[in-house]
Amino acid sequence: MLEVDHDYRDPLRRKTEEALDCIQHCVHNTERTGRLSVSAADTAGAFSLLLSHFPTGDHVPRHVHDTVDESFYILDGQYRIQCGEQAWSAAAGDFVFLPRGVPHSYDVVHGPARKLIIAVPGGIEDFFDDLVNGVDPATITHRHGVRFLD
Repeated sequence: MLEVDHDYRDPLRRKTEEALDCIQHCVHNTERTGRLSVSAADTAGAFSLLLSHFPTGDHVPRHVHDTVDESFYILDGQYRIQCGEQAWSAAAGDFVFLPRGVPHSYDVVHGPARKLIIAVPGGIEDFFDDLVNGVDPATITHRHGVRFLD
């Protein structure tokens, strides 16, 4: 669990803390794993590429990246994805583009599921490093421009 100074007078901070708690739990879940394949350092900051594995029922809450376009190439399993006002299913062989500034979330409806995550520009691995290392939610939001909405 993240150790933070709780100020529950701020509902956005509370949502961010709850979402980060959920994601941190998932990061430590042995059924959910990720591997950095290509770092921002490898591409002069152009992009990052990660491989992730998720169990059926996994959920990533609605959030928005202010500075990063995120794309998925689905290798196995099936996802239910929401981006803005649109929702759809994505399965093996599908490519999903999630533009910066547009809220998105997803659920694994049939797993185990694997996908490649392409983040442009690179550096999303720093967000995950901060998350796993227990950096407080306000700092994570400020450093990485990721805001949790649910």
